[in-house]
Order: sequence, then C-alpha cells, then structure tokens
Amino acid sequence: MDFEGHITNLSKDDRYFKAREVIEPFLGDLDPELRVEVEDVEMVYENGDSYVTPILHFYHNLDPEIDWSMEIGDGEDYLEKKFESEVRNAYLNMAESKTIH
Repeated sequence: MDFEGHITNLSKDDRYFKAREVIEPFLGDLDPELRVEVEDVEMVYENGDSYVTPILHFYHNLDPEIDWSMEIGDGEDYLEKKFESEVRNAYLNMAESKTIH
C-alpha cells in the first residue's frame, strides 16, 4: 500500500476514512461482495462514562454472517505493513468458521 502524505497528521476520523479508501480495492480482490464503512460507535466504560470513536465496519452484501468491526492502529507503519493482513485474516477466519459449522 502506498500513502500520500503523512497519515499521522490526520485527525482520527480522517485516518479511518483514509484507511477505508486504501483498503477498498483490496476488498474487491478478496471478495467482490465485501464492503467497508466508517461508523461511529459509543464505547461505555464499566463506570458508565462513555465516548464516541470511529470504527471500520466490514460486511458482506450477500452473506449477513460475514460482518465485523475493527479499530485501526496509528501511523503509516500499521497501515502499510499490518492492516491488509489483519483484514484478510479476519475475513478468512469468518469464512472458515462458516464451513466448520
């Protein structure tokens, strides 16, 4: 993957939109029906405090059982060296678990 500019200079929300932009072409190669969206979720601590943070929500257009969310690591190093592999592994683990059941 090649990144124009420094992703570390982007806001957290913008990093997630950039990550989506970078991973979308790869998703088409992995499975043409695999999609990703940036969504905001509310995280709640045990003490009741909460905050809103972006996540990447991956889902399959034809198979509702293939559906997961993930956060991304900071920095270009993560996106260049680990991100694609993590997405691939998550997808393959979901597809494999469907064939086992």
